[in-house]
Amino acid sequence: MPKKGGKGKKGKKGAKKGEGEEGVELTPEEREAKAKLRIEALERELVQRTDVMNRSMQAYNEMRQRQAELLADFEREKQDTLSITADMTRQYKSMQEELLRRINALENTIQEQKDQLDYARQQNEEIRRQKDQVPKLSLRLVCACMNTNTPW
Repeated sequence: MPKKGGKGKKGKKGAKKGEGEEGVELTPEEREAKAKLRIEALERELVQRTDVMNRSMQAYNEMRQRQAELLADFEREKQDTLSITADMTRQYKSMQEELLRRINALENTIQEQKDQLDYARQQNEEIRRQKDQVPKLSLRLVCACMNTNTPW
C-alpha cells in the first residue's frame, strides 16, 4: 500500500511525458492501457481503504455501545449499592434502638428487684427485732408479774 499523501512515482531524469521505461515513446493506446491499469489499481486501493475505514467505524461504534452499556451497568450497580447501604444502615439503627430498649427494660427490672430485695431485707430485719424483743418483753412481764405477785 503506498504512503498517504505521497506524490506517486517519479519518472527517471530525462524521461519525457509519454515515454516508456527505456526512453521509448508509448503509443496512445499503450498510454491509455497504462492509465487504465493505474486507475484500476487506485480504485482497488480506494475500495481497500474504504473497507478498512468501514471496519474501523464499526469497531468504534461497537466500542461506544459497549462503553454506554458498561456505564449503565456501573450506574445501576452504584444505585444498588447505595440502596443496600441505606437498608443496612436502617436495619443497624433499628437493631441498636431495640437493643437499647431491651437494656433499659432489663436495667429497670434489676432496679425493681433490688428495691424488692431491700424491702424484704428491711422486713426481715424488722421481724428479727420484733423476735428479739419477744423474749425481753416476756422477761419483763415475768419480772413485772413476780413483783406484783399476781397469779396467772
